[in-house]
Amino acid sequence: MAGAFPTLSGGTKLMYPLRVTYSCLTRVQKATNTAEQRWVVRKPMVQMDATYTNLNTADYNSVQNFFESQKGQFDSTWTLDFAGKALTGMRFLSDELRWDERIPNRWTTRLIMAGFYPDPADPPVSLPPLPSGAVTQLPWNKRRTFQTGMNDLESGIRRAIAYRGGGLTNFPSYPELSWELSFSACTYDFAEQFIAYFLSKNGRFGGFTFTDPDSSLPYSDCHFASDDLDVQYVGFNRCSFSAVIVKQ
Repeated sequence: MAGAFPTLSGGTKLMYPLRVTYSCLTRVQKATNTAEQRWVVRKPMVQMDATYTNLNTADYNSVQNFFESQKGQFDSTWTLDFAGKALTGMRFLSDELRWDERIPNRWTTRLIMAGFYPDPADPPVSLPPLPSGAVTQLPWNKRRTFQTGMNDLESGIRRAIAYRGGGLTNFPSYPELSWELSFSACTYDFAEQFIAYFLSKNGRFGGFTFTDPDSSLPYSDCHFASDDLDVQYVGFNRCSFSAVIVKQ
């Protein structure tokens, strides 16, 4: 067991389309007035949803033999080279390997696997912009969310309290702000920089300053809204993903 995932006859280990989820694990405890504590549970991991289409017999045998050598999900000590990085502690997430023969002697399958991602060697010190200098591609959106506690009576009367912007002591005087950034057609280089920055913050854990693309106003103590960054590798040097940033 162990070893490394085999290289296909084309010189690669993975094929397009490829979906990679870069995953951190942060615990967040939040009070009603948005006071919070955050801590990191584990180092970053990746989950890969890989489709292999129309493999020849040699590649079919290589993949099947490797899957069988790991006994499906059993072994979690093999490695996979991806984008110039060595992923360790890899494991399959299913005990079943299914093959479809759609044209004669050509085989298609899907592998879902996960493992540990190395710490970024030199992550950006701030959220990286696109080569054009823009913060996001179109379409993108931003939201302002208030927080209301309420009790609707049978008479139709509502008793409500504004936890945000209601003048309560030690409560925020502004709504929660969030921005959903969209990158529908970006290069590997930009995606790698964004991924490195995301992982350097351990997903939701680390705070940073974000500048609103619309107003150009900077907001401190922002966080990523999720511990997962889902990137679609749709073709050569082309990626697609989105990310939500929140100002509590």
